[in-house]
Amino acid sequence: MAERGDIATRFKPGNKAAVGHGPPLGSANGFKHGLRAERAFATGVLPKKHAWIGSRVTVLRKALERAVVERHNELSLKHALLIQSACRHEQAALLAQRALRVDGDKMSVTDRLSYLTTIAAESDKRDRAVEKLNLDPADSGSVLDQLYAAPVTNLPAEPEGGDDGR
Repeated sequence: MAERGDIATRFKPGNKAAVGHGPPLGSANGFKHGLRAERAFATGVLPKKHAWIGSRVTVLRKALERAVVERHNELSLKHALLIQSACRHEQAALLAQRALRVDGDKMSVTDRLSYLTTIAAESDKRDRAVEKLNLDPADSGSVLDQLYAAPVTNLPAEPEGGDDGR
């Protein structure tokens, strides 16, 4: 049999070298067109006892992606990167919050204050990343653009009798 990767190692009935028939688990080959992708941009691998943080971050990511598509009718690379940044900041804030909750009684006051500052800073960074997504319809364009964007449909009928109003 030939070297690994040669045509002889590809799947054939009875070939034990090509077992698995797909990308290795955890590889970036799990990306697809984006509609039903197995993976999104990675936000970091968490230990098993912190799996709930990953779940919450995934819920946030999906909600932000849905809001961006509803608002902009697309999910561009810039939007995806901003969403990834927001999710990473949320993940860091949740990790710091958990550390404070679990080990807070063993920490000194300065350590607890440091964790609280970290949580606030990461939340602020998350909010700034979400703000850059421009999801608020009130932020779209100037006041004049908003005023003339929708056509006026309910105009009052022109009075009979000419221009003098009689």
